[in-house]
Amino acid sequence: MAVVHFPRQFMCYTKQHKTYTTEGSCVSDVLNNLIARFPGLVGPVFTEDLHPLPFVGLFIDGKPVTSEHDRSRPLESNAQLILINAVAGG
Repeated sequence: MAVVHFPRQFMCYTKQHKTYTTEGSCVSDVLNNLIARFPGLVGPVFTEDLHPLPFVGLFIDGKPVTSEHDRSRPLESNAQLILINAVAGG
């Protein structure tokens, strides 16, 4: 089972859940399950084709998910997916 971790800024789209545990053999499977459970993430966090918006980072076990190859790579059974919100300042 993969665990998805949400930053506080995204919890309004996840019914205040900090984490979500789901099945999935690859990142794409996990994202499909995630959106089925929390459809409000589409638009403010993900595009319709489930790619993170430019200000959102997606990491699997500490490594960035940046390509289609990364999205289809098999996941370990205890995978940790982390969504982060970019921080800007000046």
